[in-house]
Amino acid sequence: TSSSGPSLGPVLRALQGRRTPFDFDVVSFRWNLNKFMTTPYCKEEWTMQVHRIHRTLFLGARPGADTFTDAHAERCSRWGYVFERLCTKAGATGGSVDDEFCGVFSLSLNGLSLCLGAELDSYDSESQHPLNAHRPPVPIDAGPLDADRFVEVKTHKELLADRDIHSFYRHKALKVFVQSFLVGVPHILVGHRRPDGTVTSAMPVKTTDLTKGDGADWHFLTCFAFTSRLLEWLRASTDHNQRYELSFQAPFTHVTLR
Repeated sequence: TSSSGPSLGPVLRALQGRRTPFDFDVVSFRWNLNKFMTTPYCKEEWTMQVHRIHRTLFLGARPGADTFTDAHAERCSRWGYVFERLCTKAGATGGSVDDEFCGVFSLSLNGLSLCLGAELDSYDSESQHPLNAHRPPVPIDAGPLDADRFVEVKTHKELLADRDIHSFYRHKALKVFVQSFLVGVPHILVGHRRPDGTVTSAMPVKTTDLTKGDGADWHFLTCFAFTSRLLEWLRASTDHNQRYELSFQAPFTHVTLR
């Protein structure tokens, strides 16, 4: 969408390589849809680029959109990368945790067809299939990857008190659910860490279970309804071959299109 930001070129080339008919209303990185989906409940700033070509909206991330707001957030992110490395073969082989799986996913949202490019943390090729125990393990290099085997890896502070559990399901669970559910990731591996970053336990969590915890006072249908209305508004408010900037900023009362 712009030479100054991350390019959607790899997503489009992947579609071309698979000879997938191009019939999408929206082409985007998952990051943008994450922001849309959590906006009804999260007062956090975001900005993205919009480029309309005929009926298709191309959504691109603004350069620097994922920069950290404070030192604590950066430290927690670094701990998360270390945990991910230790949980995957990157830790055993000396590979880089930046070598993630990249996928292109299609989905429908209230009649709109979406194409999303997403990076995924890990792939479980060795255990029994999480949804069907009769399907045997399949090595990564043995053929097409099974979408049901992707696993996101996250860390969160230890849940030692009721208020910790409430906070997890109110804030963290919303973002993790949206990120995973959008591309059909069925499981998340959550590591619980001490204040110094030491992970004391890790447990797999079903993506759909994140909507049921004490403190999950958000509703995923609200997230999807808001996103659907926002995309329809964008389609009605933009013109062919025009570029725009879409943002949500303080005081967080409305989304702005410039």
